[in-house]
Amino acid sequence: MTVKYIGDNFVIDELAHCIYIAEHKHTVRPKTFDLLVYLLSKPNQIVDKAQLLAQVWDDVTVEEQVIFQSITELRKIFAGQTVIQTHPRKGYAWVAPFVLEKIQVEKPSPQFKASKYLGKKWLMASAVLVFISILMIFSYFHRDDNISKSNVKQPTQTIFILPTKNKLMDANFGWVSMGIMDSLITQAGDHSNIMPLDYVLLSMRNAQMTRDYDAGQIQRLFKITNASVVVESEISRILGEYQLLYQIHFLTHQQRGVIQHTSIEGLISRLADILANSTNVQLAGQSTQSKTIYSEMFVEAVLLSQQGKLADAIQLMQTLIKLEPTNIAAYKMLIDWLQYLGKYAQALVFSQQVIEVLEQSNLPKSELYYRHAYNLFKLGDIAAATEYSKQLNQLLAVENNPYYLGFAKQLEGELLLEQEQPNAALQAFKLSLQQFERVSFSIGMTSIHCLMAKAYQQLNQAEQQDKHLQAARKVVREYEIHNLLGLFRIELDMLEN
Repeated sequence: MTVKYIGDNFVIDELAHCIYIAEHKHTVRPKTFDLLVYLLSKPNQIVDKAQLLAQVWDDVTVEEQVIFQSITELRKIFAGQTVIQTHPRKGYAWVAPFVLEKIQVEKPSPQFKASKYLGKKWLMASAVLVFISILMIFSYFHRDDNISKSNVKQPTQTIFILPTKNKLMDANFGWVSMGIMDSLITQAGDHSNIMPLDYVLLSMRNAQMTRDYDAGQIQRLFKITNASVVVESEISRILGEYQLLYQIHFLTHQQRGVIQHTSIEGLISRLADILANSTNVQLAGQSTQSKTIYSEMFVEAVLLSQQGKLADAIQLMQTLIKLEPTNIAAYKMLIDWLQYLGKYAQALVFSQQVIEVLEQSNLPKSELYYRHAYNLFKLGDIAAATEYSKQLNQLLAVENNPYYLGFAKQLEGELLLEQEQPNAALQAFKLSLQQFERVSFSIGMTSIHCLMAKAYQQLNQAEQQDKHLQAARKVVREYEIHNLLGLFRIELDMLEN
């Protein structure tokens, strides 16, 4: 026997762990479905948060925020219907009427269901096929005149893979936008070309790019980042297949096309191959780290941070780490947010925790070792920070990560400057500047010039000090990064003319 909850416009199938809304099937995360069933078992009764945590998340310790996430997920599915009532400071109650149906366990007959709507399905299929044909013909005859060059590998310096525009219209695929981007970034072995996820999001913020970015915003991204290649994509679904429209923007031309596959993983794999054939990127295969971003909670936390709700974002990311203690991407983002707020002691707890996780894996470690060393530095533990700085340099001798090679040398210089060794600090800063100039990291270049000005101030060399302050101002003007200086705690008064 199995149970179905049948309402005016919905059917909740307990055996299949899915929800049908007007013939449309929705799947939800297991814990979310468990919460739904528990509320259904107590219709019109207020269930407090403590009870939900005890009944649904009895096998793990989480914060109350995880309940909010599940309730939000359910409300998106039941959009337009009042099914769950919130009682502030009390809890939640299922309020929509339903009947309980107990039936024999049977697998639904796809053929019967298909026959019921066969005429409609064929009409839809025909219309979509005609649309796709027109789209492909249009794309062929309206390609850029230089598109024939796309088969020739282009010399690249910096490649930006933007978040995918999500047209799936399904709450279960909220992760897709950044998930596809992160998967492509982590599959690319040549990190000297591919921009990391956090830098892409930062650069989009500086370029004032919206989630549905347009051609003008992409051109602005080219201007202020010195990018050589920008990859945009849009995902939708037609007749059971996923469809990905992609456009690879080069400095002189564009390459675009359509990919169709029965799985999102298949789309990612094909686009990765196209990117590899069109640029100098070398694929390293599917990364296990890329799977960590496939989490609606991760995406929700990032969106909260972009809306200025950093405290909520931090709380949600901490909950995610409790649920997925090996989620490296979540650790990185959380530590960065805590550092931005100046909460280095709290950030240190998480950087120490994630380093212990990394020691049990083969994943790259330099990015987290840098964060840990920086936490120690800001907390005044110069000896420990110096030791981790040395380990960081050893890691970077093996790992191909020019961004963090720049960060590592910057930290090395800051540690030396703290110990009043300005000449040695300047040598480290010069190496850092070379790395940041190589990848056109404008914030890094600005920061290093300011630090070099401080070093020359210790040496009482006013002329050199002013030279580097002028260089910092030039970078700020050239890359239009005024609104990011405070974010990176660059001393604004140093750059005032």
